[in-house]
Amino acid sequence: MVPKYSQDETPEFRQRMDGWLQQFVELFRGELGPNYVATLLMGGYGRGWGAMIETPNGPMPINDIDMAVITNERLKSEIVHELRERATKFVNPDSKFSASDSSALDLHADVMNFTRADLPRLPADQFHYDLVHSARLVDGQNVLLEARIIGEDELDPGDAFTLLCNNASSIYESTVIGALSSEETRRNLLVFATKGAMSAGAALLIIEGGYSPFPDSRMEALSGLLKLEGMAKLIAIAPNYLEMVRDSTVSRGLLDEGKMARAHEFMLGAQACLLNTMRWCLVRVFGAPWIDDPCELGDMLTSFWRRERLRMVRTNRLKQTAKTILQAAGIMKKPRADWHERAAVFGATMPMLAAISLDSNLNPTINDDCVHHVRDVLKSLGLLVDTPVGGYDGFCATARAMVEALKCQNWVR
Repeated sequence: MVPKYSQDETPEFRQRMDGWLQQFVELFRGELGPNYVATLLMGGYGRGWGAMIETPNGPMPINDIDMAVITNERLKSEIVHELRERATKFVNPDSKFSASDSSALDLHADVMNFTRADLPRLPADQFHYDLVHSARLVDGQNVLLEARIIGEDELDPGDAFTLLCNNASSIYESTVIGALSSEETRRNLLVFATKGAMSAGAALLIIEGGYSPFPDSRMEALSGLLKLEGMAKLIAIAPNYLEMVRDSTVSRGLLDEGKMARAHEFMLGAQACLLNTMRWCLVRVFGAPWIDDPCELGDMLTSFWRRERLRMVRTNRLKQTAKTILQAAGIMKKPRADWHERAAVFGATMPMLAAISLDSNLNPTINDDCVHHVRDVLKSLGLLVDTPVGGYDGFCATARAMVEALKCQNWVR
């Protein structure tokens, strides 16, 4: 059976994706010649859980198509940058996405380069666990057979914390890129909210055991986990946890009008899942108390990092290589050397996520205390936030500054 790209894909969507992948392969083969080894499709479309939407031009994927081009020798940064731009033009000639700051979250091709020699040396982390177990060979030699097999028991709490913060930032970023009333904002919010709730469940399984790169397997493991006596406290505090993760999981695929109308519900559900999972993980990993206040929650995460108790967060060497290429190409800022700063930015994702709630019309309610807390964190690091200070405008300015800081701290992004 040919793997799907999306749960709800149509023949037209499959044909479109097949056509783009063929264009990617022709581009890579044509430009790289004998240095070319293989093309891999990663992410949601690689594992068959990508999101799609009906447009006047037919069904389209959403956000990004994650590609890895495998070569014998590492590509120069300018070549990778050119491949990314040219591949993006196949799928969205008008893309305005930027890898270095807050920008349109539109459809683009995210092209990374790994060498064949990289694959047997994969570090044990969630990114590469997913690469080994759920990437799809599109063309060339089956290099996945050469990759080091990573077991689920090799994932550590650092993967869970990174997953939670990464998805938290995607949710509040989607509320500041364009007008809240726009269809594009509602769509992006739905995409990242469903992904956020699913990722919260994945992070919980990384901590408790049972992680899988495939959402249907994760749901089965999560359903069993949450029935255990030891999870009673989490269920008592978050009784709808499983329902929210399940709803987001089954809603991946075609984003129809009914789902779009519930974008605010998915956002609030993901917000609760991510915050409660972070609370639970800190309790489980560090024996910390349960912290309700999101500002205190962020400070606690920062504190543990600064005391070097989060040293198990491994640097993802291969993804770091890809991002180093982007930095050299000038489309992503270099990381700052001060790991205290990284810790502060990392922790500030929690109050930033909690700073906004939306009603059914996507009208925002802003928690100014959370926004001020994040502003103070950024100001203490010399990352000044422009006025205005309060309300939605102040939230937007602070959220944009946080997104840029996170992209600068590229171990999170």
